Amino acid sequence: MDTTEAAKVAVEIADALGEVGGEGQAPRSRVVAQIARMIGLMGMDWIHCAIRHTLALATGKAEEGAELLFTKEGKARMPGAIFFAWSRACASAAVGTGRPLTTKGTRLTPREFFSTFCWGEPAPKKPRVAVAPVQPVQRVRPSRIDRRGQRRAVEVYRRARA
Repeated sequence: MDTTEAAKVAVEIADALGEVGGEGQAPRSRVVAQIARMIGLMGMDWIHCAIRHTLALATGKAEEGAELLFTKEGKARMPGAIFFAWSRACASAAVGTGRPLTTKGTRLTPREFFSTFCWGEPAPKKPRVAVAPVQPVQRVRPSRIDRRGQRRAVEVYRRARA
């Protein structure tokens, strides 16, 4: 499946899960992009399985994975959040195992897992602290007499005086 088809399917899945980018939800563009990446990496069969399991959890028909219905704080999750939590949990369990999970028939690497299933909000940029300018170094070659009585040039670095 190419990226344009995956994006179209991702929009349909986001609509079906109720992910519209409202209050308390991630921005819609982010949700669609993440689902499209999941489709590209894992394939449509895996996504359909994830959706079926999500709907079974949300309607109370499945008991396996019931801990995903609530956040750590005890707040109930919406179907879209259940979908992402279940997908992340399944993929996390498969990272590093020998099972081929991806559409390429390869095992899921940690890099693919984090770039596809985890979304980190960009950290706010820290303001840069002004650093005092460093004074240029002046190279001086004084001479000194070594043990044999010969005059030798010695390099000494001194800070130039402003």
